[in-house]
Amino acid sequence: MTYAAFIQKWADAEKAPTPVAADDLAAAERRLGIAFPKIYREALLQLGAASATLELLDIVAERGLETGDIQDFMTDDEIVATTETWRQLGLPRDCIAFARDSGGDLYCFRRGGEAVWFWDIEARAVEKTAPSFAAWIAGFCAIDRAGA
Repeated sequence: MTYAAFIQKWADAEKAPTPVAADDLAAAERRLGIAFPKIYREALLQLGAASATLELLDIVAERGLETGDIQDFMTDDEIVATTETWRQLGLPRDCIAFARDSGGDLYCFRRGGEAVWFWDIEARAVEKTAPSFAAWIAGFCAIDRAGA
């Protein structure tokens, strides 16, 4: 499953994503000193930063799914601002935030890696969530909709 499949299944139609400009994404990577994994970079360039529906949060919570939830993916400006702010508050310097869950915790990439990491803001801890963005997003795409 792909990011496009995630958007089709779970994106909030009232908050349609806008593709990120290549120059803007490159500037964010330079400023933060880290490159995004190719598959995520392509997703932002082609589709943009999506916001998930509340239905996804409800299903994850009701079923107690270990996947966690996703509230929104960040634009290039949000990535920079969020990462710089949270680095001052304990986010490891090799992490770059790219999405948030409904509780404000962050999903990150680490310098030189493809894995998705979860930054628990309250615990100030980073935990590996998936070996890659593709595997992580496929987990959300595999969730059955309520009533299906």
